[in-house]
Amino acid sequence: MTRYPFEYVVVRVVPRVERGESINAGVVVYCQELNYLGARTHLDADRLRALDPTADLDAIETALRALTDTCASGGHRPGAHGPDDRPRR
Repeated sequence: MTRYPFEYVVVRVVPRVERGESINAGVVVYCQELNYLGARTHLDADRLRALDPTADLDAIETALRALTDTCASGGHRPGAHGPDDRPRR
């Protein structure tokens, strides 16, 4: 069985930087050997509102959706890096 190294980053929403609070909203997973880049997100609106009742939920959900869409499409959009630059996305 071949093992492949994966890298990941946790996606966090920081509604008010000055308070130093954040909530996890997703994860991005990357494997160069498998040419895999994927993301999964979920915004817990109640937790976010508890931190900042004025947070723009629609804008945050739009940004999270853009992240997952970019990963799913391989990042092929105007201005995207080439296929060898996937780790920089």
